[in-house]
Amino acid sequence: MITANGGQVTFKHDIDTAFNKGKHIIPLKILQTISSTGGPPAFDSNGKVVDAVTAFEQRVHMVATHLGISGADQWKILQNYSRDQIITICRSKLSPKRAFSHI
Repeated sequence: MITANGGQVTFKHDIDTAFNKGKHIIPLKILQTISSTGGPPAFDSNGKVVDAVTAFEQRVHMVATHLGISGADQWKILQNYSRDQIITICRSKLSPKRAFSHI
């Protein structure tokens, strides 16, 4: 099943289909691919989802895709990746002065 750029309700139905009906989902950002301006934003100024695929991509952090390096300590990779994601998410919620200062 391919889901492309819909709103929150459409994307929720697609995700529900994956879990309840056992379907596979391929989220595609078609509008971003074909747009010269980068496509629609994930959220509008009120926080409402405009492009669910972009919102999903911004909010869901896929760790498993970074694992599987042969001969590497998988636990250490998981810790480092998770730490980096947490720092990035938290910094985006703080003022730049607070996020990047060495207090």
